[in-house]
Amino acid sequence: MRIGGALRVLIAGGVAAGLVYGAGRAEGEVHLARAADRVVTVAGTSQALQSASVTCPGADRGGMSDSTDPEAAQQQVTLLSGSAPTSVLPAGTRTEGARGGTVPTTRTGTTSTTLSGDRAMRLDTTGSLAPGSTATQYSYDSIRSARGISVLQCTAPVQDAWVLAGGTEPGRVTRLVLANPGSSAITVAATVVGSAGRDPSSVAGTVIAPGRRTVLTLGALRSGSDPAIHVTSSGGPVTIAAADVWMDGETQIGEETTGVSASPATTQVLPAVPVLGPAPVVRVADPGTQDAVVRVRATASDGSIATEQVLTVAAGRTGSLTLRGLTRGDYSVQVLSDEPVVAAASVRTTANGVGDLTWATGASLTRALTGTGLPEGLGNGDAVLGVTAASRTAQIVVSTVDAQGRVTSTRRSLAAGTPLLQGLPAARSVWVTVRSGSVWAAVTLRRTDRNGPLVATTTLTPLPLAAQAPAIRPASG
Repeated sequence: MRIGGALRVLIAGGVAAGLVYGAGRAEGEVHLARAADRVVTVAGTSQALQSASVTCPGADRGGMSDSTDPEAAQQQVTLLSGSAPTSVLPAGTRTEGARGGTVPTTRTGTTSTTLSGDRAMRLDTTGSLAPGSTATQYSYDSIRSARGISVLQCTAPVQDAWVLAGGTEPGRVTRLVLANPGSSAITVAATVVGSAGRDPSSVAGTVIAPGRRTVLTLGALRSGSDPAIHVTSSGGPVTIAAADVWMDGETQIGEETTGVSASPATTQVLPAVPVLGPAPVVRVADPGTQDAVVRVRATASDGSIATEQVLTVAAGRTGSLTLRGLTRGDYSVQVLSDEPVVAAASVRTTANGVGDLTWATGASLTRALTGTGLPEGLGNGDAVLGVTAASRTAQIVVSTVDAQGRVTSTRRSLAAGTPLLQGLPAARSVWVTVRSGSVWAAVTLRRTDRNGPLVATTTLTPLPLAAQAPAIRPASG
C-alpha cells in the first residue's frame, strides 16, 4: 500500500515541526550556552508560513482482493482542497510566503481531486497559499456491501490518538486505515478497549514502510461492548482513520470514515450532533487509572439544555448512554468529567432497514481560524456548521464561499453554552475566524438518495497560519 500520486507536493493544509496556530508575534524560548555557562533567553517571532502538509487516508477498501462484492475494490474518495480567502484570515497573518512552488487553486476556489485504489495522499501547499490551507476527504457509497456518505478533514499525522468507532453487532466491521507519510519506517500499535477493558483483538507491532499505508480489519470484541481504539506509533507519526461499515445480512445499515477524537480531557465538546432518527448514543473512553463520573449534556441552538444525563466509566474501560428525549434537529453535546476522557456520539438515520450512520467526535479548540471545503452535488441535502464557545464569550466571523467565488461573511457573538448551528446553503467552503476567545467547530452533511437519508460529520481543526522562527543572539559578557 502506498502514498503518492500527482498531487503529492501540490496542495493541502496542516502542521509540521516548527509551525504554530496563530498570527503576529509568537513568544518562544531559545537557551544559548557559552563556555562560561552563561544562558540567555530570547523571544521568537512568527514569520510567513511557507509550506504546510496533511495526509488524507484514502479509500478503506482500496485494493481489496478478498471481497465477494466486485464493486468493493473500486471505491473512490474525493479530496477537496483550498486556502481561506484573504478577507477571512486573522489580522496580522502574512501570506507572501516563499516564492515559487506549484499550487492548483486560489484563495476563493476549491479543487476537487479523485483518489482511488490502495493509496493515501499527502497534500502539500507552498508559497502564499500555505497560511489557512485545508483539505477534506469525501465519499459516497451505494453498492451491495456498503452504503453511506463520509466526510473527514485531513490532518497532520500524530503519534498518540484515540478513535471511537465500530460496535459488536453482527455484520459490523471496523477497518483501521494507517498511513505513513514520512521518510522512515514506523511501528504502530492499535489497542482496542471496551467496557470489559483491553481486548485480545488489539494489534501490536505493525511496521509501515515510508510512503506506505496499511489497512487493519479489527475483529469483534471478545467480551464487553463500546469499542475504542488507542493508536500509538514509534519512529514517526501516523495518519489514522477508521471505517465503520455495518451490514445486517443484505441490509445496508450504514458506513462512516471517522478520524481521531480530541485528546483525553475533562471537557469534550461535540459541536454538531444531528438527530435524524433514533436517539444518538454517546460513547466515552476513560484511559486513566481512576473511574470517571461523566455528565453528558445536549444543548439546542437557543441555549436550552435538551437533555442531561450522568454516566460512570470505569478506569481503563468504556461506557455509553443514549441521549433520549431529543427532537429532530441539530445539537451541541458537552461531555464533562472529573477525569480526562475521550468521547464521540454515534448517529443513525433510521432505526431499522437501510440507512446510514456517522460519528460526531470530540473537537479540538480553535483560537484563530478553521474551515473546510464542501462537496457539490448534495442534491436535496444540506450542510450545517456547528460552533460552540469555550468558557467565555467568543467573537467569530463565519464566511462562506459559493461556486462563483463570492464570499459572504457574518459576525457572531457566542456566549458559552449557546451554540451556533447554522445551515450552509449553496456554500462550496466555510470558514470560521475567531476574533476573541476560542471555539470548537464541526460540519454535518446530509443528503438523500433513492434509498433514503444519508449523514456524515467531521470536526474542524485549527489551520496553520505562521511559522515560528526564534530570534537568536549570542550571549554577552
